[in-house]
Amino acid sequence: MPSLTPHEFCHVHPVAPPSADALWKAEQGHAHSVFTEKKARITKAVASGKNAKVKGAVREFLRCDQVRLSASLRALGGTPEREAAMLLRDHVHAWKRDYAPIGWGFHAKSTVGVRPICKRMPLDLKAVHHMLAAALEAQFAPSVPLYGVRGHSRDDAARALKELQASGFPYLAKTDIRDCFQQVNPDALYRLPLPKEVIKHALDTRNLVFEELGGQQANGASFAVLSSQTQMMSHVANGPRGLMQGSPASGVILAWMLNDIPAGTDQAVLLCNDNIVVAAAESAASREMVDTLFAYFRRHPAGPFALFHPVYADNAPLEFLGYLFDPERGDIGIAEKGRAKLDRRLDEADEADTAELHRRVMRYRDVLAMPGVIRPPSPFTDCYPVEHWRALRDFRSGFSAADTNGDELAFYLAMTADTAERRGEAHVARLHHHLFAGRDTFEGTLIRGILNHHPRRGKAQ
Repeated sequence: MPSLTPHEFCHVHPVAPPSADALWKAEQGHAHSVFTEKKARITKAVASGKNAKVKGAVREFLRCDQVRLSASLRALGGTPEREAAMLLRDHVHAWKRDYAPIGWGFHAKSTVGVRPICKRMPLDLKAVHHMLAAALEAQFAPSVPLYGVRGHSRDDAARALKELQASGFPYLAKTDIRDCFQQVNPDALYRLPLPKEVIKHALDTRNLVFEELGGQQANGASFAVLSSQTQMMSHVANGPRGLMQGSPASGVILAWMLNDIPAGTDQAVLLCNDNIVVAAAESAASREMVDTLFAYFRRHPAGPFALFHPVYADNAPLEFLGYLFDPERGDIGIAEKGRAKLDRRLDEADEADTAELHRRVMRYRDVLAMPGVIRPPSPFTDCYPVEHWRALRDFRSGFSAADTNGDELAFYLAMTADTAERRGEAHVARLHHHLFAGRDTFEGTLIRGILNHHPRRGKAQ
């Protein structure tokens, strides 16, 4: 009998080919990997100190097919079909000269008034802005006072301010830049380390077309819809100009322009987007720095910019970036506005969770009334207050600098405990008590799985 080769001896099981969905996911992953790799090459070129090498790396990044696909996926959002993503990629060109009109509308400010927001950017332009933002981030080294950019988040700013307040800088002052994005001088865009032709046609609002959405009005005056390249919305006082609010590139562009914000010796300055806070060792020092900042912004080459009247907190509590900084507390609190927003959402969650509970009870009673039916499981089995849990966890993720055991989070966790206890299931109440447990804990993993199993309201099951 002839001997068998190893291949003949082993039984080979047929392997099913990967599905179209799996192949598309792999293709998307590859595009995002190339995006990251090409971006890293820009950073490496910057480290070499050779300007020509940096320019070459930026151009290579902007022209790469895989980078353009990754940017297209970011612009589309969600889980786009391959055909739609590829079609968009083929229309994404950083050096493109003409774009469809940018739809904009007014959005209420958190304080008083409205601001023009670009709510409907052409997808090809939005994808280009994603690429430009990444190209700038790759070349950007934020100064110590600067936050609101990658690696220097709003929550990092909150932690830094609390540390200052607790270490001998309890005299605080806050202000922000009035209509900041609107006041940016478009000529300043051409100082960015990007190709000038790209800046001209993709960033300079004087060369883009805008149309107002929905015929909204501001101050009693409606704005005409623009449809030709000869009409520029920058001629309308309240229309988009300067930096486009709503663009994925505007935040890093503003940070680049304001990266040289001054800092003192007896004071510290923190800038997060257009929000400014000063921490000082003495009252006079905080006011001196505020005066310096007013002068700095008034003569800024990308402006001029005007600041709002400052709010001073001399060794007293101050709300900033949605947080509460109280010198009497060792932790970071949460400002009143954020708590009020959570109160409203919890009211909605209570209605939704109560309705689900009632629906289960009624269905249980209907089943019990059926002749000959075997007693079904309790209606409270696997019935969780998912809307309460989701509201509280979303709130927690929005204020990650706050201590989980801090006054506000502990209060809301205790206040809503009855929503879990009403189920009469000990494990539900236990999970509620561990609602803010970390991702690597048993409770955190279980809660995350439960919430993922229940889609958010308004989304398809």
